[in-house]
Amino acid sequence: MTSGDSGLRHLINSTGYSLKGLASAWRHEAAFRQEVILVLVLLPLAFVVASDSTQWLLLVLPLLLLLTVELLNSAIECVVDRISDEIHTLSGRAKDLGSAAVMCSLLLVAVAWGAVLWSNFGPSRAVELTAVSSPAETATPGNTADSTPGSADECKLSPPKEPMACTMDWDPVCGCDGITYSNACNARAAGVPRYEAGTCENERLD
Repeated sequence: MTSGDSGLRHLINSTGYSLKGLASAWRHEAAFRQEVILVLVLLPLAFVVASDSTQWLLLVLPLLLLLTVELLNSAIECVVDRISDEIHTLSGRAKDLGSAAVMCSLLLVAVAWGAVLWSNFGPSRAVELTAVSSPAETATPGNTADSTPGSADECKLSPPKEPMACTMDWDPVCGCDGITYSNACNARAAGVPRYEAGTCENERLD
């Protein structure tokens, strides 16, 4: 590129040089090819693993950084080899530092993916999902194991600590204390731990 190139011509030339550099890295750098394959595998998975756009960025940006650092490392190696084939302490140090930068980028990818995976699929998330999929006994009138009303002696009333705002809509339930409540909300407000749909056999409310 000549020093007089500017504007659109400069942009076109720069793009061409960049693509040439990517092609050269693909042909001559095995590590770059391996990392490109890794990115192509993980990039679609990021859409599945991430729960929102922020997590998606946390997964994708380290991958792009990894490729960038690998390109810079390859450039350092090319410059060092171009200067001299002689084994020199400074040449070895330059290559080692470039390799260390790539390793740090790989660790960043591992930490980012590990953190997101743990957040979305770890034990705490599994417990949360289990709690959501298993409704509380007092909120499930049709539970066959616990909703069948028994005698009043077996019904331990435990009024809620906070008052409940219930309506008087008629959707009767039979509490385990043998009393018919106008709806499930009123039964729970009375502290009835178990109830089933319908009025009690020994009581009918008008």
